[in-house]
Amino acid sequence: GSAQKRWPDGLLQQGSIPLTIEKEELVMIFRAESQGITEKMIGLKEILADLDYDKLKEALRVSFEETFNVELIPSIPSREELYLAGKLEVEKYLSTQWKLYR
Repeated sequence: GSAQKRWPDGLLQQGSIPLTIEKEELVMIFRAESQGITEKMIGLKEILADLDYDKLKEALRVSFEETFNVELIPSIPSREELYLAGKLEVEKYLSTQWKLYR
């Protein structure tokens, strides 16, 4: 998904920037005809064929740290975070009520 908030002096874009687009998968997932739906979709790799994934990650990290004056520290989820994520999945995201009535 994607969302945008605009102000007179700028905007905030929230969403994903896909590296590649798996058009066949999108057609299958959304049960749509391939013509028209995926024709305009392109991934970053299609625009920048020689894009280096590691350099992109590093540029994003550096930009985020500079913009927000923070230091990102690589880590893996803790046991508690994994437990809470699993609990949230079962209690919320797998529930019929959340899927059908939100």
